[in-house]
Amino acid sequence: MVREVVENGLRQKNREQTHWSYREVVRKDGRLETREVCQTNSGTIDRLVAINDQPLSAEQHRREDARVQRLLADPSEIRKERQKQLEDSAKQFRMFATFPDAFRYEYAGREGALVKLAFEPNPQFVPSSRQEEVFHHLEGMMWIDPDQKQLARIDGRLTSEAKFAGGLLGRLDKGGVFSVRFSQLDSGQWVMVALHVEMSGKALLFKTISVHEQRDFDDYRGVPDNFTLLQAAELVGKPAGSPRQSAENTPK
Repeated sequence: MVREVVENGLRQKNREQTHWSYREVVRKDGRLETREVCQTNSGTIDRLVAINDQPLSAEQHRREDARVQRLLADPSEIRKERQKQLEDSAKQFRMFATFPDAFRYEYAGREGALVKLAFEPNPQFVPSSRQEEVFHHLEGMMWIDPDQKQLARIDGRLTSEAKFAGGLLGRLDKGGVFSVRFSQLDSGQWVMVALHVEMSGKALLFKTISVHEQRDFDDYRGVPDNFTLLQAAELVGKPAGSPRQSAENTPK
């Protein structure tokens, strides 16, 4: 089943909607930030719209306007971030492709329409990258939609300390946890709706994901592939209220 899910996910990556606008809520250091985000071929534009569920003040609005205008005037920072995102996405899909071989799976029941699979490290698995080394220290649970062959949720926990190159390239401490949730839009496509990471250590597996991360995503809308950065900036600057696709069916 896991192999079918992986193969389906890789096929979807190449044929479905690739750019979105959405709302992102980031929790960090006791602060809650809400951002409107829009992806384009040239990179991603985001705009801060609320702090701790409170609208921005006039001065905060002016600062956000100035920040977005600076990015549009010199989009080199956007291009750099876009490159990081592309590199991370490639790493994540390579890791995802190894899931059928990296773990051993056991049926753990059903939750509604979803099948639950417990997973633990496969001692025979040989990692091909530093990122994959962490699989030898990871166990958890998957929720799979068996009809659509789609991963709906994955929770993981580090059962032992993960050292990279004997600790020279960093480490992740025992007990770290993560949770990623996906949900189906009205259009039928599946998107990520939550990414929660709480780990301790000094290893940076991805350039755009930290070891302390709580992000939730909603209000997805498809964006044309020819959308420009200027159009993206105009879109995230508009007040909310236009019709959006809802993300539902997420396992709680």
